[in-house]
Amino acid sequence: MSDPSEAHLKATKRILRYVKGTANFGIHYFKMDDVKLEGFCDSDWGSNIDDRKSTSGNCFTLGSGFVTWSSKKQTTVALSSTEAEYIALTSASTQALWLRKVLEELDEKQNGPTPLYCDNKSAIQLAQNPVHHSKSKHFDMKYHFTRHMVENKIIELKHCNTLDNIADLFTKGVAKAQFLLLRSFLVSPLSIKGENVEDQNCQIRGLLILKKSSILSS
Repeated sequence: MSDPSEAHLKATKRILRYVKGTANFGIHYFKMDDVKLEGFCDSDWGSNIDDRKSTSGNCFTLGSGFVTWSSKKQTTVALSSTEAEYIALTSASTQALWLRKVLEELDEKQNGPTPLYCDNKSAIQLAQNPVHHSKSKHFDMKYHFTRHMVENKIIELKHCNTLDNIADLFTKGVAKAQFLLLRSFLVSPLSIKGENVEDQNCQIRGLLILKKSSILSS
């Protein structure tokens, strides 16, 4: 703001072009028998060149569409990618707990633990196996909240392929093809001119279910 340049103007125009080109995009919600809460979380590692803090990202789906998403810079500097992912897991775990309580108040109590997908096996093992505690003594105690959630069967940590981790969008810039693929899981055109909206919605519903099944079974 204090010293704007041509580069800033170009970046702003690029954002506005993207917004204009996706003005008709939105989240599709359909009536489904299964309304199980499921989440994805991810982080980068030390991407901020000013303070070397990492970024946590998570998103949660309920039924056919996503209901919450978040992208936030971590408050501490992670000393490894595992620590950065573990901090991201903690953030996602607290969000999962809050969502479960909200759903219970709405008479949609979740039976069983909430699946939480992460692409870092080391972070998952750290949360599931207390033996690793000796390697993580420097971690702030609050980040072991995830382990407590796993032990009490509130969440269930599952591994997913990095390329299929939807939360990747909220932590870093990705290649165009990967961006378009991950974006399609989150939002899609609400209507296309000249097409029957009901037929289109049926097609989109089938596509979303297929995509989701392919990720969760991988």
